Formats: sequence, structure tokens, C-alpha cells
Amino acid sequence: GLADFGICTWTSTQAHSTVAYGGANQELLVAWINFPAGVPSYVSARRVFADGSGFPPGDGFAVWSGAQPADFPDVAYNGARAEYLVTWDVFLSSSNVDIYAQRVSAGGILVGTFLVVAGWDDVEEMPAVAASAPADQYLVAWHSDRGTAGVNPAIYARHVGGDGTLGTVHLIDDTTAPE
Repeated sequence: GLADFGICTWTSTQAHSTVAYGGANQELLVAWINFPAGVPSYVSARRVFADGSGFPPGDGFAVWSGAQPADFPDVAYNGARAEYLVTWDVFLSSSNVDIYAQRVSAGGILVGTFLVVAGWDDVEEMPAVAASAPADQYLVAWHSDRGTAGVNPAIYARHVGGDGTLGTVHLIDDTTAPE
């Protein structure tokens, strides 16, 4: 078997890693949250050769950083475009958390600008993303307390086209018990 190796050996705290396989380059994209001292947490990523032989040239890169902390990343690979979609939530306040996304090429280059997948004035958090190459799109799902002040979160989802076009938001499930 292969020996263990560090994906990120920075001195800051790393957490909440996620990974997707990219067939075009026979690689994995690992994304995580970086918690450096004195600045808001942000989304980092690094490509890893699928055979375990190391990394493409360069070190990890920031997928998104801003004035507010990020958390709970997820990543999916779209074979139709040889691209990944990385999602995460951004803590704007205790009553306002939004879902963001960023396309990343198989070469580790950010494609376009970040997307606001869910940006209501409520808490939308903990996104999950999946890709469909035949449809050239992603589906991002999350839970939200939209209009309930945390009393009754529901599950929502939104298609994101391979080109970054945002589709309609759909309510997936809303029961009287918190999801």
C-alpha cells in the first residue's frame, strides 16, 4: 500500500476536508477549511495525483477568502467540463449564513467568480454537491431555517449549470421535525 502523506502541512489549523475524483487528469481535488490565527477561516484546496505519487506543481490554493468566516466545504467533479464545483457556507452573522460556490478547472484554476447559491436573510448552511456529466450540471443541497428563526429548518436544493448558471431553488423537504 501507499504510505500516508500530508495534503496540507501549513502551521494553521485545517478542518472539514472533502474530496472528489477528477477523471480528466487522474487526480483528486481535496478541499478544506483553513483556520489561520487572526483572520477569518477560508476555503483551501489542493490537487493530488490519483496514483498517490504526489501533487501537480505548486502548493495548495485559496478557493475563497473574505471578511466573513467560511465553513463546511464540499466538492464534486463534472466530467462534461473537466471541472469541479466547490461549495461552502459563509457566516455573515448568527442569523445569516449563505451558501457560496466556485468552479475550479481540472488544472486547479478558479473559473469565473464565486456564486451565491443561497443568499436569503436566514441561515442556509452545510451544503452538499453532486455532479451530472450527461446533464452538464450540479445539484447543491443545504438546510435552511428560512423564515423560522431556527425552529424548523428545511432541505433546499438548486441546480447550477456547468457554466455557472443558477437554476431555480427547490424545497426538497419541510416537516414539523427539524431536518
